[in-house]
Amino acid sequence: MRIVSLYDGISCGRVALERAGFAVSRYEAFEIDKYPRSISRYQYPDITHHGDVLDADFNLFKGYDLILGGSPCTWWSGGNTVSREVDKDGMGWKLFMRFVDAVREVQPKHFIYENVASMSANIKAYISEELGCEPILINSALVSAQQRKRLYWTNLPNVDQPEDKGILLKDILEPEQIALRDKSHTLCAQLYKANSNSLIKRKSHGLIAAKKVGTPVRVGTIGKGGQGSRIYSVHGKTVTLTAQGGGPGGSVGLYKIDLPDGDYHIRKLSTIEAERAQNLPDNYTALGIDDSGKEVKISNSQRYRSVGNGWSIDVIAHILKNLEEISNEFCIQPKVRHDRTEHKSNRPIKLDRDRKVIPQSIPVRQAPPQQSKNRRDRSFPRRYNRPPDCQHATAARRSAAQSVRSESQHRGDRETARKIAAIRPRRAAKWSSALRLCNQGDGQLL
Repeated sequence: MRIVSLYDGISCGRVALERAGFAVSRYEAFEIDKYPRSISRYQYPDITHHGDVLDADFNLFKGYDLILGGSPCTWWSGGNTVSREVDKDGMGWKLFMRFVDAVREVQPKHFIYENVASMSANIKAYISEELGCEPILINSALVSAQQRKRLYWTNLPNVDQPEDKGILLKDILEPEQIALRDKSHTLCAQLYKANSNSLIKRKSHGLIAAKKVGTPVRVGTIGKGGQGSRIYSVHGKTVTLTAQGGGPGGSVGLYKIDLPDGDYHIRKLSTIEAERAQNLPDNYTALGIDDSGKEVKISNSQRYRSVGNGWSIDVIAHILKNLEEISNEFCIQPKVRHDRTEHKSNRPIKLDRDRKVIPQSIPVRQAPPQQSKNRRDRSFPRRYNRPPDCQHATAARRSAAQSVRSESQHRGDRETARKIAAIRPRRAAKWSSALRLCNQGDGQLL
C-alpha cells in the first residue's frame, strides 16, 4: 500500500497501519518540526520525508492508495481563547486546504482527515463541504486511558464507534519507586473529602457518562487550581494530552497515585505513560535521527510535545479496518474550486472493481473558432467573436476619437469637442477627416 501522510508528526499513521495489518510499500511524509521528524526517521528509516506541505507538489504521488492528515488544531481549538479562527480566512484553513489539494491531485482510493472536536460549527461545516462527507466523532477513551474527542472525515463506509475496552489510567501506570522523602510536596495539595472511588460512582457529580465511557475524575487542586494544577484520580481517564501546557501538570495533567504503604503521591504522567495513553509502544519517542544522520536522544519536553500532537493509534486502526469492506461503488466527491484558466471537473472520483481510481479527463477551455465579420456564433460571449482585425480597427477608431477631442479642446472649439465626444467610436475616423477639412477651410464644420 502506498501512503501520503500530511502533517505526519511522529508517523502515528504508520503505526496504525501496521497494527491494522496492512503492509506499506511507500510512505511519503510531510512534516516541518525537526523533533517529530527525527523520531519518525529513527522508527521507520524507509519513510521518505518531504518537508512543508505548503511547498508540496502532490502530482508526484498521483494514484497512491491512501492520504492521511490532521492539520494543526491550534487555530481552531476551543482552548484557544486569544486567536481562535471561526472562518476560512486564516492559517488553519490554509493548511487544511493543502489536504484538499492533495485529495484532488493525487486522487487516492481513500482518505482520512482528523481534527479537534471543539472547533466552531462554521469550520466544521466548511470542512464537510470541501471533503464531501460528514465527520464522525470518536472519543479515544473507548480504546485508551485518555479522554480525547476528535472528528474524523473519511470516504471509508460503515465506520462505527469502537468497542469500549474499559482502560483506566491505573492500567497504564509504571511501577512506583518513591522514597519517603519524595512525599513531602503532596502536603500542599488540597484534596476533596470524597474519595475517588465514590466520585466515580456518583452520576450526579457529572464526572462520567453513565454506562458509556469514563472521563477524568478530578479529586483536588494545587495552588489556584489552574488547568495544569488540577489533580485527577487514577481510577478515571487522563486529561487530553496536548502539545503544550502550564502549571505543575504541564500538558499531561497531575494525578494522585496511591502507594502500597497507604500513602499517596501527586505527579504528572511519565513519558512512557503518555505514550501508552496514545496507544504507542513504550519509549517510542525516546530516540531520533537528526537531519545529519546522527542518532540523538529526545528530551522529555519534546517527547511530551510530540506525543500530544499525535494520534490515538487504536482509533485510526479501527477506522482502517474498513479498508477491506469498502464497496466498489463508493466514490469521493470533494468540492471543486474554479479558476480563470482551467475548469476542474466536479464529477466524483469513481473506483473500478480493483479499487483503482478510474482516470477522468479534465476539460480545458478552448479558444473560440475564427468567425466571419457577418456571422457570429452566439454560444460564445461577444468579446470572443469579434475577428482580430475588427478588434484592432476598433482600437484605432477610439484612439483617433481621443486625439480629435484633445486637438479640439486645445484650440478652444468647445462646440466641436462636444459634438465629437457624443459620437460613436466607429464614426471617429469620419469626424476626424471632417475636422481637418474644417480647419483648412473657412472654419465651419459641415
